[in-house]
Amino acid sequence: MPPKNHKHQKRRRRPLINPTGPKTSTTHLKKKVRDLQRLLNNPGSSLPADARLESERALSAFQSELSAVQSAAKERSIAKRYHMVRFFERQKATRKLRKAERELDKVEGKEGKAEAEKRVYEARLDLNYIMHYPPGEKYISLFKDAGVMRERRDGVRREVERRMKRGGLGESTMDFEDEGENQEGGVELGSGGEGWKAEGRDRRMKEKDKKGKSKKIPVEERKLEEQDDFFEF
Repeated sequence: MPPKNHKHQKRRRRPLINPTGPKTSTTHLKKKVRDLQRLLNNPGSSLPADARLESERALSAFQSELSAVQSAAKERSIAKRYHMVRFFERQKATRKLRKAERELDKVEGKEGKAEAEKRVYEARLDLNYIMHYPPGEKYISLFKDAGVMRERRDGVRREVERRMKRGGLGESTMDFEDEGENQEGGVELGSGGEGWKAEGRDRRMKEKDKKGKSKKIPVEERKLEEQDDFFEF
């Protein structure tokens, strides 16, 4: 019996593509979407009903994945563009908060304490505005005139304050990898808005204070505080 010749056999077209595959680049996903759309919109297509239904489901899955990938790419692009602005504003806001907390520790009297507590609260709110700014949106600077964007900036600040009060800020939207640190290496918000606790250098300073060592503000930090009024970001 002569062997079968497979050369001229018609290959069966496979309309289905697994949308959960490893390739998730924008170009790859766009190609899959175009291929499926072309297949489904072909007037001469003789797809069985079940194959058409599965192809439509695959198309919907690819479109959703493409939308998510494009959204993530946009967020990364915007985060990279405004990273340095937020980095310097975070440093400035952190120094102001620490200064306000030191002043609160020194104040005496109910009236003076209430004003000092308000300054600490406002400084904490400023820092949270920077750390938890909505991802995917153009960053509006906190320390310079926002002009026509003032209303939007105030709206974001109110939303951050609302989330602060209910204890739902979540993780920071800042990218700490580019700074050679992680989120835990900076300062973090206590649960329920209890306040910012210092890590790293400030933790060591507090340990020195407990041992009765110098309580003077580091020279570098004091200089940075004095220079704040000369810089706008």
